[in-house]
Amino acid sequence: MIRAVDLVKVYRTETVEVQALRGVSLSVERGTFVCIMGPSGSGKTTLLNIIGAIDTPTAGLIEVDGQALSSLSEKEQDTYRLTKIGYVFQDLNLIPTLTAFENVQLPMIAFNVEKTARRTRARELLELVGMEKRMEHTPSQLSGGERQRVAIATALANDPPVILADEPTGVLDSVNALEVVGYLRDAVRNLGKTVVMVTHDANMARQSDRIYHIQDGRIDAGHSPASQSTSESASYELLIRERLAELRNEFASLDSELMQGRLDGASYCARRTQVASTIEVLERELQRMGVVPRTK
Repeated sequence: MIRAVDLVKVYRTETVEVQALRGVSLSVERGTFVCIMGPSGSGKTTLLNIIGAIDTPTAGLIEVDGQALSSLSEKEQDTYRLTKIGYVFQDLNLIPTLTAFENVQLPMIAFNVEKTARRTRARELLELVGMEKRMEHTPSQLSGGERQRVAIATALANDPPVILADEPTGVLDSVNALEVVGYLRDAVRNLGKTVVMVTHDANMARQSDRIYHIQDGRIDAGHSPASQSTSESASYELLIRERLAELRNEFASLDSELMQGRLDGASYCARRTQVASTIEVLERELQRMGVVPRTK
C-alpha cells in the first residue's frame, strides 16, 4: 500500500543545511494502523508530508498503491491529495465560521460532489463519529475531542484509502484522546482504511498494529504493541481503572445532586450521558487489552 525506500529530505538555506530524513525505508500494508513515534524535530511530520504529497523527498522513492508520487504532475498531485489521502491535524484545520456539517462537506465540494449526495454523506460520517447531535455547531461551540471527531469525518469525506493523522490527540486529555484514536481504529477495522498516525504518546501508540520509532531522521524496523513490557501494560491498565472508579463514583452521585437541586434537569441529562459515554470508552479499552472490566 505505502512503500518508502531510502527517503532523504534536506532543507537548505543560504547558511544552514538540515537533514530531516536520512535514508528512511518503510512499508505499510493496506488496512493497517501504523504509528510513528519520535521526539520533536525527528522527522515524523516530514515523513507524513511526503506520503501525503505535501512535500517531496530530496532523494529516494515513495509509492502509494504502486504509484510513484514523483511521477505525478501537479494536477495529478492535487487529485491524489483530494481523493487518496485524508488528513487529521493537531491544529484541526476546520473553518471556524462553518458548522461541523458544512466543514465535512468542503472536501466533497472541491471534488464536485453533487449537493444532495454530499449532504447525505456528511450526515452519515458525523453519525459515524457520534456527532449527529452537534452537526449544526461551529468549532468554537465544540470541545477539543468533538472538534477532532469532526476532523476525522472531514478526512473521510471523499472516501480516501489512506488517513494521515499528525498528533491528533496532542491537545486532548487521556479519555478524549482514547476516544479519537478509537475512531481512527474503527476506520481501519470497519472501513478498510490504512491509517498512519504520528504521536508522542506511547499509550495512544499502543492502539495501533505496528509502532515505528524515528530519531534524527532514521527509522527502526518497527514492532508490535504486544511486545511492550509487562510493567508498562500494568501501569496503563491501572491508570484506566483509577479513572473508571472516579467516573463511576461521579455517575452514582448525579442522582443526589439532582434531588438536592445542585443540578437542573438539562445539566443532569447532559452530564449523565457524557459520563456514561466516557465509561464505555474506557471499558472498551480494557476489553481491547484482553482485560475484563470490573463493575465495582
